Amino acid sequence: MADPTVIQNIKKAAAAAGADPVAMLADSLVENGARNALTPGDVASGHASYGPFQLRSQVGALGTHSPQWALSPAAYANRAQEFARLGVHGGKGAAAVQRPADPTGYAAKVQGELGQARQLLGTAAPAKAPSLQPQSTAPITLGSQPSNVDHVGNSLIQSILDSNAKLAGISSITLPTATPIAPRVTPAPVHVAPNAVGTGTVDKTGASIVEVARRYLGTPYLWGGSNPKTGFDCSGLLQWAAAKSGIQIPRTSQQQFKAGKTVAPNQLRAGDAVFFEAGKTGPGHVGIYVGGGKFVESPHTGAVVRISSLAGRTDFVGARRFA
Repeated sequence: MADPTVIQNIKKAAAAAGADPVAMLADSLVENGARNALTPGDVASGHASYGPFQLRSQVGALGTHSPQWALSPAAYANRAQEFARLGVHGGKGAAAVQRPADPTGYAAKVQGELGQARQLLGTAAPAKAPSLQPQSTAPITLGSQPSNVDHVGNSLIQSILDSNAKLAGISSITLPTATPIAPRVTPAPVHVAPNAVGTGTVDKTGASIVEVARRYLGTPYLWGGSNPKTGFDCSGLLQWAAAKSGIQIPRTSQQQFKAGKTVAPNQLRAGDAVFFEAGKTGPGHVGIYVGGGKFVESPHTGAVVRISSLAGRTDFVGARRFA
């Protein structure tokens, strides 16, 4: 389980240096993945690498410092300064900092952890579970159940509920019957050719989303930002523009990708959401298509809301329409 102290130290160091905390955390997840990630005292095989970034003594990364230094705020600051100096926002940049034997393979691993890193950085501490104090011992039937829970999962959940019922003095707690549905499958990344600029069709709601987003060109990026007073991250800008256009959508890029209607690259129109950076839990980045092969985005720490081009992007995942 990820150590919250490690996550907080990365956030603090990144903020102080102007580095991207997502890239730093994804890098640390890769460095420590084989050792249950982010346990702060981890030491690699050979007892030569230390800490969340596995600083290696034999190649001088620790310098004159002790292994304890690799666990200190100074070590986090050291990594953050390197990430900021090289402008690291993805796997290729992380590989340049870490200088692994296989830069291409390492970059791909970090790229694959960006979504998980965003989730860890944005996950709040779970609320304390309330004590179970039933008003009666009558049987309970739960009122709803996700329809994509399989029958094996049902059996496991039911056995847990039966145990809890006995502890709480309830005769039984019963799951309702659910009909399984096919799970949503995240498509593989698709390369967008320079001429894939969409139909040019504009509808009223889509045009409104674009108009709202354009108002905030030049607004500073802020990780977790969701309004113009503090700044925007990528999904915060999309959610704000959609809300101002009368549409309520989820908060994160991963959740947004699961909502709305799928749109083919050659059918894009103004106001559609375009997604990038495939990850384990879904796309790590989102922008707002404006037409002509261009989109509005709030890309990363140190940048501002800007208009970018789809041409040449090889990390395009897909598009959704909320209008």
